[in-house]
Amino acid sequence: MSTCAKHHVICLDMGTTNSRVWLLCGDEVVARASKPIGVRVAATKGSTGEIATALGEIVADVTINAGDAHQPKCIAAAGMITSGLGLKEIPHVAAPAGLREIVSASQWHHFQEVSNLPFLLVPGVRTLRNNSTEDVMRGEETLCLGLISSRVLTLPAVVLNLGSHWKAIEIDSNGSICSSVTSLSGELIDAACKQTVLASSLPGEFPEDLAWKWVEAGMTECRQAGLPRTLFLKGLQQVLQGTRTETFSAVLA
Repeated sequence: MSTCAKHHVICLDMGTTNSRVWLLCGDEVVARASKPIGVRVAATKGSTGEIATALGEIVADVTINAGDAHQPKCIAAAGMITSGLGLKEIPHVAAPAGLREIVSASQWHHFQEVSNLPFLLVPGVRTLRNNSTEDVMRGEETLCLGLISSRVLTLPAVVLNLGSHWKAIEIDSNGSICSSVTSLSGELIDAACKQTVLASSLPGEFPEDLAWKWVEAGMTECRQAGLPRTLFLKGLQQVLQGTRTETFSAVLA
C-alpha cells in the first residue's frame, strides 16, 4: 500500500449492484465515475466478462476526466471484486483485524482486460466462532479503516453500513474489526419496492425522513405474521389510509 501512497492512485469499490472509482492525488479526489453494475451480474449470468468490461470503462472514464496532469500508477480495489464472483478471490482475514493485518493480506494482480495498471486487491474480514464462519464482509473494512484514520470515530465503536447488504460492524479500542452482523435487507427492500405489487404504492426514491410509528408497526407485524404477510398487509393499509412514505417505513422495518 505504501507504494501506491506516493503516487496518483485509482481507488475502486465494487459492490453487489454498483461499482465506483475515484482518482486521488494524495487525499484529494480529482475525478470520479460509477456504473450500476456489480457481482450480481456474475451471479445471474455465470460470467465475469460483463464486469471486466464495465470496470474497464469507468477506469478509462476517470483517467480521462482527471487529465494528463493526474496519471495514476496503480489501482487499489476492494469489495466484491475480491470475491468468488469478482475478478480474483482473495481469502478473508480472520477477525480481529486492523490495518496491519489487512495490509499484510493484500495482494498485487494484473487484469489486462480492465487496465494495464497493477491492481492492489484488499481482502475482506470474516468473524469465526467454533471454527465456522459467522459473518463476512468485503469492502466495509476499508470504510472502517478510513473512518478511523480520519478520526471520525471515537473508539470503541459500531459502524452501521446500509447498502445492498446491511451490516453492523464492531470495532474495538485498538481499531481492529472484531465482529459483524449482516443481512440482505437492502436487496429485499429493493426487490419489494420494484418487483412486487407494492411498487405503485411506494416512493421512487429513499425518503429523507421515515414515519417511525410505521417502522415500529412494521417490526411488530413482521414478528407476528412474517415478512411476506406483513408486506401484503402494509400495502393494503397504504391503500386504505397511509401515505407512500408511511408504507415505505413499514416495508423498511
